[in-house]
Amino acid sequence: MRNLDELNINEGGKPAERSTPTKDVIEAFQDWAEVWEEEYLLCSWGGFDQRMLIQDCRLHRLEDDWTAPHLNLKYQYHQI
Repeated sequence: MRNLDELNINEGGKPAERSTPTKDVIEAFQDWAEVWEEEYLLCSWGGFDQRMLIQDCRLHRLEDDWTAPHLNLKYQYHQI
């Protein structure tokens, strides 16, 4: 499992700035998560994060199908 703290958006390993274009942030996240190279599963507490990723991808005319392998941990927790 990869740690999100390892994600660096800008050159030089600096964290993302508010002015970093969404397209660059999403592409850096996809690279970090190895979306196009490895099997992966996005997890979040609820469905909001996945919906926002899809909305941002569509707003910026980026593919959003990569958000489909998603696990809603809150839903899973309540099924126990």
